[in-house]
Amino acid sequence: MCFLSLLSNVWLAKKMAKSKNALVVVAMLPPPVNGNTLVTKRIVDEFRTRGAVDVFGMSKTGDSSHSNAARKLLKGVRAVLASLWLVGKRISGKRVLYTTVDHGFGRFYNILVVAAARLLGYQCVIHHHTFGFCRERDRFIVLLDRMLGKSGVHVLLGEEMVESFQRLYDPVAQHVILPNMFMVPPNTCSSGQAVDCRSAVAKPFVIGHLSNLSVAKGLSEVIGTFAELRGRGVDVILRLAGPPVTKRDADIIDDARERYGKAFEYIGPVYGDRKAEFLESIDVKLLPSRSEAQPIVLIEAMASGKPVIAFARGCIPSLVGTDGGVVVDIDEDFVARASAVIQGWIDSPSEYFETCQTVTKYSQSLHKMANSSLQLFIEQMMSPHGMNAEETSNQDVTRHLDHAA
Repeated sequence: MCFLSLLSNVWLAKKMAKSKNALVVVAMLPPPVNGNTLVTKRIVDEFRTRGAVDVFGMSKTGDSSHSNAARKLLKGVRAVLASLWLVGKRISGKRVLYTTVDHGFGRFYNILVVAAARLLGYQCVIHHHTFGFCRERDRFIVLLDRMLGKSGVHVLLGEEMVESFQRLYDPVAQHVILPNMFMVPPNTCSSGQAVDCRSAVAKPFVIGHLSNLSVAKGLSEVIGTFAELRGRGVDVILRLAGPPVTKRDADIIDDARERYGKAFEYIGPVYGDRKAEFLESIDVKLLPSRSEAQPIVLIEAMASGKPVIAFARGCIPSLVGTDGGVVVDIDEDFVARASAVIQGWIDSPSEYFETCQTVTKYSQSLHKMANSSLQLFIEQMMSPHGMNAEETSNQDVTRHLDHAA
């Protein structure tokens, strides 16, 4: 038996008797503020509603003044410190680790932390927030899965992710499905009032796009859809929110603003109440991104009672379904499909209003079922014995909804 295992078992039986739960967390929390860190924060907050939880935050290391190598070094130091921290927590009786999967070079640090945890005898529960590793086999994920062993658990976002994950990796560890829909309460806005989609018929139809604005996230297709409708003489406005990712993306926005004038609105990054106000102000949310998993911004749009039009990437097909808007096949012409759908809604306001009502009911069902999944997950994680994936439903909530007609 290795030295770390011997050390971790000193007085373990006595400490376990005193411990209310077995859980520790090593994960990235805001800042930076993004979908992944916000989900992690929500889950940690839920843990804390059930009792005290020890958290080691893998917070952002370094700033723009540091070189890339320096930032990697600082993050590596934090990973080593997290591993040493796990030793002390194991001695105190903790035995379940909740952590998240980083991207790029950060996966090396995931391996370091998980390796230390497994040597110490932790059950490891790893939450995946991205879909890239489910499109192409990733040797780092292979290694992580083998390190987790049969007691380990992968937390996945939806049935699409499960199917791809099992096909690519034949995993050793178990899995549970925890969709992100619990993040956003349905059918509410900053004023606390239900959204009235009928107001859209008496004004220019507002196309919205909220994201980190880039060509990769579909900026060109969004502007193209708007331009197609304007070219037909349709009274539409395009409203963009979010920061441009590159100078090229900023130039595309500036060029469109100059060309289309007041019909093209760019309002910059929005958070909190300003984000809610943005979603209230639009009539449809476009997301023609080719690199999504289960984007919170689509959940937020549907929670505001607004339909979405998005490419069929990641878990978006099961998220949007047939009642949350329109899912465009990845090989289909997004501009042609989206402009046709929007034209139909403008020509038939009653159809658009019925669509909004359906989206609202669908969002309410999604939130209710996802929140039930979240509470079951939290209960399992906070138990003295840790996660038992066989007792936690592995069914994607979106496959069991009574869709609104």
